[in-house]
Amino acid sequence: MNRKNLKKTILFGLGYVIIKWLVILGIGGALYKNGYWSNWLLFVIPVVGLITFIVKREIILNKNKRQYVDN
Repeated sequence: MNRKNLKKTILFGLGYVIIKWLVILGIGGALYKNGYWSNWLLFVIPVVGLITFIVKREIILNKNKRQYVDN
């Protein structure tokens, strides 16, 4: 892995972690304020986010592969 890819990967990872915790705190805060919070949601929300991220990534990668095959 060259420096450019390493830097991009590190920045992407940091961005993902920051966004993930902002979403967890935002959703958790709203649920807590409305009385729906339970501690098990602390584990469920990141798993749902990670699954969504992986599925979206696969869709984007498959779309890019089709573009290269079509050209």
